Amino acid sequence: MPVRLSPSRFAHDRSGNNEPMAGTHPNGNDGEAKIQGVEIEVNSTIGAHWFLDASYGYTDFQYVRVPTLADCLAKGFPQSSCTGLIVLDSNPGRTPENKASVNAGYMTNLSNGSEITIRYGISYQDDIFFGANDDPLLLGPAYSLHNARITWVSPDQSWEASFFGTNITDERAIQNKLNFLTLFGTVQTTYVRPEEWALTVKKRF
Repeated sequence: MPVRLSPSRFAHDRSGNNEPMAGTHPNGNDGEAKIQGVEIEVNSTIGAHWFLDASYGYTDFQYVRVPTLADCLAKGFPQSSCTGLIVLDSNPGRTPENKASVNAGYMTNLSNGSEITIRYGISYQDDIFFGANDDPLLLGPAYSLHNARITWVSPDQSWEASFFGTNITDERAIQNKLNFLTLFGTVQTTYVRPEEWALTVKKRF
């Protein structure tokens, strides 16, 4: 059972971040952060027919400097606009702490020489803020997405047919959020696509 393991670690400092100084409006390049984490990928074949791919990513994001009230006022914004400032313990926008995926498959040849491959995959993402100031209206809960596919390939590989489903558990996961509450009185939410099934046929010439 051959296994390929690919671990990696990253760490860097980021300065001049364009962070929101006050809610969703005034921004300034006054933020600094330390970012470190690990990424691991595993690929394996099990016997003559089974295969497995998996990945995991962890990101530790920590602000070391954030825009202050003085920074906001120095940019020319009125004090009434300098509210909702992010703090050192604020969560980073659009950066989940944990992400993972697992994909398993089975491949076999039929008696006529054609090939069948069955795949099933699960991807996971931690909860995430779609803004940098821990606005609860911009929180996206953690979610998992499940996908499945079965593919047939003709003996001469000139024909290929796939029947597949995406988000087959019909998870109502949030893909993006925008807070327009102070402007239009609404919070805009975009969801991932719902459960979908499809059949594709390819002909190679």
